[in-house]
This record gives sequence, structure tokens and C-alpha cells, in this order.
Amino acid sequence: MSGPVRVTWEFRRDAYVIRPRQWKLDLNGRATRMDTQQKIPREVFRKAGVRGDVRSARADVIAANYAAGRERELNEPVQKLRMTLSEIGDQWLESRKRKDPKTLASDRLLISYAVAFFDDRDPSTVDIGAAEEYRDWLFERGVVARLGKREIRKMSPRSVYNAVAFLPRLLEFGYERKRDTGMTALELRAVPDVEGKAGLGGARKMSIDEFWRAYEAAGRRPRVGTKLQVTLALGLATWLRLEALLNLQLTWIDGVEATVRVPAEFMKGGKAELILPLNRFAMASIQRATMAFPKALHVLPVNPRTHRPATNLFHTLRAIAADAQMLPFSLHSIRKTAASLILNHRCDYCRHCRMFLADHKRERCANGETTFFPTHPGGVKKIVADTILAHAMPQMDTAYFEVDLETMRDALSVIDEEWERYNRRSKGKVVELAARRA
Repeated sequence: MSGPVRVTWEFRRDAYVIRPRQWKLDLNGRATRMDTQQKIPREVFRKAGVRGDVRSARADVIAANYAAGRERELNEPVQKLRMTLSEIGDQWLESRKRKDPKTLASDRLLISYAVAFFDDRDPSTVDIGAAEEYRDWLFERGVVARLGKREIRKMSPRSVYNAVAFLPRLLEFGYERKRDTGMTALELRAVPDVEGKAGLGGARKMSIDEFWRAYEAAGRRPRVGTKLQVTLALGLATWLRLEALLNLQLTWIDGVEATVRVPAEFMKGGKAELILPLNRFAMASIQRATMAFPKALHVLPVNPRTHRPATNLFHTLRAIAADAQMLPFSLHSIRKTAASLILNHRCDYCRHCRMFLADHKRERCANGETTFFPTHPGGVKKIVADTILAHAMPQMDTAYFEVDLETMRDALSVIDEEWERYNRRSKGKVVELAARRA
């Protein structure tokens, strides 16, 4: 038996703390006072724009409100009926309803996998052993056919890893709301190993030499060599993400201005269109594609049966990597290659141009053709803005630093230089081979 919890707050040294106190009775009727001390997270003060390590009148009010809220939470009765994983998944989707529809669709799919395996089990008892069983079940469930020694799967090792890695996040979400979900413990805090996952993600950065090896291997593929080379070239030269690249249409390209305008529905988040400059390598690749596929609306040819663009390059890029005798890579690996080139070969302002080229941390003016970088205080934005101000860049006022298309085009010229270097090296190989044959 226990009495109500009383929570007070105080400032000690360089932090605000709360002290939950409670009297508990044991079976013999003896009363014991439970007195604990917990620091108030500094994130609570940071969100309100005040410091949590220095006492102030405003911080006192925040601490008092936090203590009152904790007291209400600790005295609320814990819900005895435990939610199933399906109900926790519904709460997860409800809390993220403002996210991009594609993200919600992916979450809904991952929840359906977990519910199919765990829904008759108490979420509080799901541990690392259960997660390993779940991983094995996903692999067994995915096998649909065998061709000799080759297995055709519905789910790749990367997809299995994504499903298994999502499970701890979902359980942690439910445990944080344990007064609603009824979860009593969080047993799963790590992700089990998934065989075949290593090296498949987009985090691996390719060197430029590896890229040209993959480029040459793609050109040797029968029937689709030109298409694959154009795909890799545009991935390096435009930095477009997978969906935008595979759906790239000739109507998006302005050959006079050498720009590409990607509609919002093909961008991550779907909130705003993206305008990027095209360097000489990109324009030459697009011209090569139009000559190879003169009647196509899309730059990259579509499926002849469905008349729709491809949706995935996973197995194709793995095959190219195998032909080039290198580690597997993804389209994101190529984006990181381009970012590394700009970082290593250009002046300091190109460190920040790459954020815009990669469609990260950007704001636009009304016409959508100029990207501005806010210099207001806070986080990475202030650090980058101070760096730009220190270099006295042009086209700058007290509020914003302007990054226009020409600035980004200048940053992309380093890719043209690598392309020219590759062409000279390739021609040298051709001349040397002809001399040997003679």
C-alpha cells in the first residue's frame, strides 16, 4: 500500500531537479518514506529558449510546471488492460499523421509484419530472442521460388533489417506511453544481426575511381548498357534521389538555361519543387539518352509492358558491383561520392552548396529559383552562416546568404573536371590497345 506522490523542485549547483516523495506501508504496517531525486532534462528549458544550468525567474516557472506535470503523471492510475502491438501501432500512426504519406505507408507495412508475428504476445515480453525469431520468420516468409541454387525473395536482406530495426522503435514508443498502453517493461533495445545486410545500405561512400569502374561495368551489360550508364551518370551529376531520377522527364529540363525543375510530388516530403543546374556531364548524358531512345518521354526508358518507370535499382546495382568486382553500392553512395568531390576540391562555400544540391536545409524565395540560407541564431544554420560571413561572400545581406543557380553550377564543375579526366584516361587506354593489336 502506498500514499500519493508529492513532487517538489529545487535548483542545485548547475541544474534544476525534482524530488518525488511517497510513503509506503509494508505487510507489517511499517511506513517507509521514498525520496528520490531526478534532474529535469535541459531539453525542457532549451525548447523554451532559456538555460537550464543558470537559475532565473522564467526557468523557475518552467521547473514548477514540469514538477506539477510529473506529479499528475505519477498519481494517475496505471491502465491494467495491456494494449496489443496492433493498438500500439495505431497510436504510432496517429502520432505521425503529419508525416509524408510515403513514410506513413512504409510504417504501416512494417507494423503489419510485426503484428502478423507478435500480435498474440505481450509487447512487454518481446526481447532479443523474440526479435531473432522474427528475423528468421521474415526470411522464411519471403522465399517464393528457387531457380537451381538461386533463391528469389520478396524481401531483400536490407528489407528484413528495416523491419527488424523498426521493432525496437515501436516498442520504445509504447513504453514511453505505458500509462496508456499498459507496457510494464522494455526488453528489446538492440537490433539482431541480419545476414547479408552489410554493405547494402546507402551509407557507403564510393571513391571516384570506384564510380568509373561501375560506370564501365554498366556499359558492358547486354541490351541495357546505355540506360544504366546514363542512370549512374545522372545520379552523380544531378544528385537526384531514386524516385525523381527514375521518373526524370524531358519536359522538366530546360536545355537553354541548363536546369532541371523537379515537381514537388517527386521530391522527399512532397512539399516544394526543386530547381537544380545541370553541368556538362549531365547535359551530355541526357543527350546520349535522347539519341538512344528518341521517342521516349522519360530520359530513362520505361518498362515496355507496364509503360511505367522502374521503382528500384537494388538488384541492378548489385549486379553491376559484382561485374566490377567491388563492394555493393546504392544510389545514395553515388550522391555521397559527388558530395565528397565538392568538399575536397572546392573552396569553403561549396561545403554549404552541397547541402542545397542534396536538397537539405534550404529555403526559397517566391519564384523558387534562388535558395537562401538563414543566418538566424541556433544550431547548424548559425555555424554555417558564420563561416560564410567570415569569408565575406558576395550577394549577402544581414539576414540571408544567397545561393543561386550559378553558384551551385560552379560547385558542380568539379564533376565535369573528373569527367574530362576520365575521358582522357579512357582514350589513352583505347590508343594503347590499338597499338598492341597492331
